[in-house]
Amino acid sequence: MRAAGLLLLAACNAGPQVLPAAFTGVFHLDGAVDETALGLDAGGGFRWSIWGCDFCGGDGGRWTVDGNIVTLQPADGRSTMDWDTGVGFKDAVAAVRLSDAGGKLNASGMLVADQSSFTQTWSSGRVCTTCSGRGSGPLAPCQMASPRFDSCPAPP
Repeated sequence: MRAAGLLLLAACNAGPQVLPAAFTGVFHLDGAVDETALGLDAGGGFRWSIWGCDFCGGDGGRWTVDGNIVTLQPADGRSTMDWDTGVGFKDAVAAVRLSDAGGKLNASGMLVADQSSFTQTWSSGRVCTTCSGRGSGPLAPCQMASPRFDSCPAPP
């Protein structure tokens, strides 16, 4: 009984988790052809988005901290979330683990469909795609600090 009380007391005193400084700000997916951004907020949530010249997508959820690892998980009530693995941008994953790599974030996870693993690097800062009549052009640094996390417009 006493042990249960101590566990309850420890849980109550844990308070909200604090996002380590290395994980704050906006990050872009290295090697991506399209504008792919990730942002974690201090309130325990995150969003990622992808914007191409003729499509967009993304998802969000919640994060937890365990030592020097931040784990991204689906929003409450969901068991998976969409993630851009570099092959597809709507690949279902149950979690993505982030670690600090000195101004960059290393990401790793596993696809739900076939249990294959992936690793990625997300660099600090935002990049935007440039579009022309021929499709996506080169990515370039953006002047705006906030990524476009708004929902994709409904198809016509």
